[in-house]
Amino acid sequence: PAPPRAPPPPATLAAAEPRTPSIHEPPALTADFDPSDEGELRRRRERVVDALYGDQPHQCATTGVRFKTRAELDKHLDAQVVRRRAKREGTSGSSRGWFVDSGSWIRGAAAEAAE
Repeated sequence: PAPPRAPPPPATLAAAEPRTPSIHEPPALTADFDPSDEGELRRRRERVVDALYGDQPHQCATTGVRFKTRAELDKHLDAQVVRRRAKREGTSGSSRGWFVDSGSWIRGAAAEAAE
């Protein structure tokens, strides 16, 4: 009689078993996918959207930025309110604060010319 066969190695078992794809794995493209077809590229693929944003359910209605927790979204919204208020009140500061004013510039140029 033939000796009993040893069970296959674990890698063979795993490859033989059907696997449910994870939401975090990109879906496999099928052979009929044509990237040169604009209609194909514009088609919404919910699995791809879920894979990209499924773990970020909280979205800012103003900026579209997504967050994992409500606390992160609230912090973002608070920062927006502060920025908007500062801009409205004119206290947002100058974006070019490191430049000297025009009077200082002229005095510096005159001093260099005198040297």
